[in-house]
Amino acid sequence: MKSLGVKLGILYIFLSIINVSFFTILIHENQIDLITKVKKYETIELATDITSEINLTIQEINLNSQESKNKAVIEYKIIDKCNSILTKSNYILFTIEGEVIYEFAHDAFPFNKSYLWEAQNAITRKEFSNKPYTASFFSDKEIHFYVPLAIENMSTIILLFQLDISDIHDKLETVYRMIFIFILFIILFHILFGIILHRIVVFPINILAKKSGEISKGLYQTRVDLNRVDEFGTLTDAFNQMAQSIQDKIEYLDTMNERMKLELQMAGEVQKSIYPQLRKTKYFDIAIYHKPLREVSGDYHDIFTLGNDKFGCFIADVSGHGVSAALITMLIKEKCEEIADIHMDTKDFFQHLNTFFGNLIQKYDKFFTSFYTIIDGKNQTLTFTNAGQSFAFLLRGTEIVNLNTNGTMIGVSQQLNHLFESGNLPLNRDDKIIIFSDGINEMFNANRKQYGIKRLKEVILSNALLSCNELIDSILADLSTFKGDAEQKDDETLIIIEMKNPDMSDSP
Repeated sequence: MKSLGVKLGILYIFLSIINVSFFTILIHENQIDLITKVKKYETIELATDITSEINLTIQEINLNSQESKNKAVIEYKIIDKCNSILTKSNYILFTIEGEVIYEFAHDAFPFNKSYLWEAQNAITRKEFSNKPYTASFFSDKEIHFYVPLAIENMSTIILLFQLDISDIHDKLETVYRMIFIFILFIILFHILFGIILHRIVVFPINILAKKSGEISKGLYQTRVDLNRVDEFGTLTDAFNQMAQSIQDKIEYLDTMNERMKLELQMAGEVQKSIYPQLRKTKYFDIAIYHKPLREVSGDYHDIFTLGNDKFGCFIADVSGHGVSAALITMLIKEKCEEIADIHMDTKDFFQHLNTFFGNLIQKYDKFFTSFYTIIDGKNQTLTFTNAGQSFAFLLRGTEIVNLNTNGTMIGVSQQLNHLFESGNLPLNRDDKIIIFSDGINEMFNANRKQYGIKRLKEVILSNALLSCNELIDSILADLSTFKGDAEQKDDETLIIIEMKNPDMSDSP
């Protein structure tokens, strides 16, 4: 996009061209028209005077009966009169039959038979319109005047004389020089005016625009230095005050941001303390991977010891990220620890949990998905309920069983408790229970392609014989290869539990 200075410059040049053209045409037309009219009037006046005096002589000849009969005397008087009047003009006297009576300057102005047609035209105009003469432009430097002289008892004599108008070209050249000088003056005036206009208007606007750009790039110490006492001076003061205010607020926000980062780091450390410490039991081994998107996480997981050789494994994924989601995980932990020993059926556990968080989405626009399983180590059974969470898997040899039940997200409505169901499965030695949040299977790479459940299952099956920790390492390696340089978009949690033969294991 062109700058304001360029746009104003183009507009100013356009208006200047129109202005110069208008005044040039106006002066040219007026001066040329004036010169032409003046010359025309001068020529007509001269021709009229000449014609009037010649005609007076003809009238005198016609009144004198003796002279009117003497052709030689008549011609002599006419020639003598023409010589006395036409001192600065060449002329010819000839009859309508083409007989040349007299040539004032034969070499400069010889007779031409083409003059006869113009002479006949002059006679006709005189007879019908009583016009004493006819004028004809012979060239752009002279005019020919045809004056019919009617003498009694003689053939009509034509007086042809020429008037020089070459001086009109000199005057026109003077006009052209004047126009050229005027154009130069107007151009210089417009250039000077444009420079002044640029200095007064465009320059301060460019300075303000440049400084505004620096502010937008984060150079908040930028200030404008324009010593003006007009509106631009007021605008400069307002800009500098605004810049100072922005700088003060940014510095304050930077300070608060640093403080918030420290507080979030502390919150992250506190949140880490709520996660279970990994431990082995005589019934299973466990490996856990957890990576928050930011300092605090919206994913929560926990392991509960329920007594009678039963253990609960819980995972929750709160909608959204950041502090609000992390605070809800703290509330979830508190509630889960309160009810875990009460409900030995995962369905009842979620019904109680949903009753407590039933209006969460209405109060805070939040909800969470969850998966909860109870492992009975003594009886080698698994009870589980999926509350809107991604599938959990049971890896048995080279087969993967989806651990899925009816259920709904927690926090949507207390009226949805009847949707929760529980599932039961027997457990064998070396069975692996794989639980994960959607930050694992819904990971995207730089091409916006999703990792997906299918690929996750393929990695698990191809590494089925590995231990818990080794299997997690294999999954994470494949995730890293898939993601490439793409950024993490969600909290990531992965839990793998591997069943053991309690008869062959040491007591905890």
